[in-house]
Amino acid sequence: MGGWCTLLALALLLASLAPSAHALYQDLAGTFDWHLANVGPITCGGLHGSKPRAFVGSTQDVVASLQLRDGSIAWRRVLPEKLDDVVVLEDPALVLSVSGSGSRVRAWDQGDAGMRWEAFIGGPANAVAVASSGDATEAKLAVGKSSSVQVGKDRP
Repeated sequence: MGGWCTLLALALLLASLAPSAHALYQDLAGTFDWHLANVGPITCGGLHGSKPRAFVGSTQDVVASLQLRDGSIAWRRVLPEKLDDVVVLEDPALVLSVSGSGSRVRAWDQGDAGMRWEAFIGGPANAVAVASSGDATEAKLAVGKSSSVQVGKDRP
């Protein structure tokens, strides 16, 4: 009986070492993937002041935090509308995303990507301009001709 157990164990060991193949047909790529950790081509972003992180926005309407040491994704959020710009603030530690042709501003926590607040600025605007102060503690978002949002320590 001991010979059969040894032979069975050896067969299982050899079967586990055999190479396996995992593939998709080319036309199914991106359709049935279980995990797609893609951010897309980066269009805007900024760096963290003291940690090796970059906060980016992409053409796929993704806001993400990337680890600069190994390139891994710390977190990502896919927006339901077109992403226009991303602004990084240090104090408070927020990442601001402007989307929907300037009609929506969201503040994301830099650590866990929790949404701190969201502001609606009416309808779509013709232009979006973002200016941050020199010490990166405050930003003013000018949207269109008459709308603006002031962001800083006093903003909830």
